[in-house]
Amino acid sequence: MDEARKAELEKVIADAQARAIAADEAHRDLVLELRAKHLGAGGREGHDFAIVNEDNDAGAGPIVLKLIDSTHNKKWMAADNSPESQHAYVSSAVVYPDAAAFNAIADKRPILLTRCVAALEALFGARRGDQQKKF
Repeated sequence: MDEARKAELEKVIADAQARAIAADEAHRDLVLELRAKHLGAGGREGHDFAIVNEDNDAGAGPIVLKLIDSTHNKKWMAADNSPESQHAYVSSAVVYPDAAAFNAIADKRPILLTRCVAALEALFGARRGDQQKKF
């Protein structure tokens, strides 16, 4: 490989790394903003709201869930564990992102839907062993 191609490759790698660092910083800033918003409204994290994908390891950005009416939890406990049932359970609790964005995330990264189910169950007071019974 000649020096010009080597330099070009190094620039491409450096640019990709810089974009990744900027995206990580933007994600952290968004998580802090969302947390501050919900804490500022009097909510308690882990009791009134939860942030899923806070570390962005699934690459889809944060998802904020709020504690909703307990009838949703009762319906969920009686439902099967299908992706459709999971989506119905979680979708009414999502406050960030908007519904269309959440639907796209749930379709593209179903593991995040499962994480949202676990977080919402925890908001309703389920302990780890209780959550595992459903799955």
